Amino acid sequence: MSARKLLARVVIALIGLKVAGVVAALLAKRRYLAQDYGEGSVNEVAVFGGAEKEVTSQPFTGGAVRAICGGVELDLTGAEIADAPAIVEVTVICGGVMIKAPLEWNVALTPSVTMGGVEDMREQQPDSTESLPDLIITGKVICGGLAVGDAETSLHELHAAE
Repeated sequence: MSARKLLARVVIALIGLKVAGVVAALLAKRRYLAQDYGEGSVNEVAVFGGAEKEVTSQPFTGGAVRAICGGVELDLTGAEIADAPAIVEVTVICGGVMIKAPLEWNVALTPSVTMGGVEDMREQQPDSTESLPDLIITGKVICGGLAVGDAETSLHELHAAE
């Protein structure tokens, strides 16, 4: 087999893999966006891109955030929780999620982490032993990052901390 034919086969295989990856990402995004978490909730998906969402729900009940080779910035600083805890399920695969929460909220971070990182970056945090959490963040982080910040924290700071 000549080098030219081999190169052509490799290029065709790489193009096929790229097309398959894009189709899989679009199908995953459609599937996740079809889920309804109800009023006062959030459902954000970023696949090979970014998403920003500011939540001002009164009351905020929770929802889901998914970042696959992309980033999501979720701002909860204007939200209020009536019946604590609100639960946000995250799925991060080779991406990053920044959740901004008010300083007075007690946040419990409980996702399973594989080759990634999870951190509460807020300057001051309430004593978690005093009360039940206001917000529980659960889910999976695989080769990515999840951070909780305050109103001034950005997703770019998460990348700088890695």
